[in-house]
Amino acid sequence: MYVISTNDDRRPDAIWFLPHFSVQDRSSRSDLDGSDEPVPHMNPAAGAPDAWSGSEYRENTAHHRAFDPPALWAFGLGAGDFLLDVGCGAGDLTAALADHYPQARVIGIDASPSQIEQARQHERPRLRYEVRRVQDLGWEKRFAAVVSIACLHWVPIPEHPLVLERIFHALVPGGRLVASFAGETNIVEIRKIIFSVADQPPYRQYLGGRLPHHPWPSLPRYREMLADSPFGGAEELRTETQPRPFSRARLTGWLRTQTLTGYRPRLPPSVFEDLVAEVSEKVAEETRAGDGVYVVPFVRLQLQARRGKTAI
Repeated sequence: MYVISTNDDRRPDAIWFLPHFSVQDRSSRSDLDGSDEPVPHMNPAAGAPDAWSGSEYRENTAHHRAFDPPALWAFGLGAGDFLLDVGCGAGDLTAALADHYPQARVIGIDASPSQIEQARQHERPRLRYEVRRVQDLGWEKRFAAVVSIACLHWVPIPEHPLVLERIFHALVPGGRLVASFAGETNIVEIRKIIFSVADQPPYRQYLGGRLPHHPWPSLPRYREMLADSPFGGAEELRTETQPRPFSRARLTGWLRTQTLTGYRPRLPPSVFEDLVAEVSEKVAEETRAGDGVYVVPFVRLQLQARRGKTAI
């Protein structure tokens, strides 16, 4: 039997896979304002494979866009303002934000070189993308807004205090953070299916009973982390249930390119595809809502926080 515990990532038996990537600064360009200030140094996570396929992910992000927080479009950014998209993936949201704030300068970062390769197809003046982990942010008082959609649940919970600190320092006084990421009870029944299938032959010999992602934080735990962070708390922090509809093909695409991504580097390609097919069949049975529609119960933590205007 699989017992899922999302509360305690400190258990010695809480072993998981996560797509942590080799992070290399592939750009020698200065920052977007055209100054000679160098791009802050990034510390590589050497030896970790890139589990993501940017081209596949690009085709399976519509379910995120349908639930983007309205606050993303209400920053009121203008000339001289900078916006940072943390975990930009294939760059579609970042590009839409650049369109929405045409006078602002926008940077999208992602730890995956494959994602950034896709994202750079959107690049133009005032919009660029970098391979960078959020843990390695080095900017100080640069961004009027930082956004992060469907990214922070890929960061281990013990690293979130560092992430909040780095984002806080990257914001200008008065700057805002808007983030949306998986909460503790996100897709809980689907996770049970995934873990039960992955613990069976032939997958177990490769995966050893490991989980494809880190535990996700509860609302009370994240409220405590925010209170202890430089932000000192949040303007808004709540859970939101999002019933997301998928076609059968899109359901499989979501599983392959996102939910099961942490298993991809550990499995031979044919075995990974077998896992996707088996999990997809069981998840379809669990989520079928009729007329070719499959509804997945996402649970997100919705966060808005602001750096105070008083200098720190």
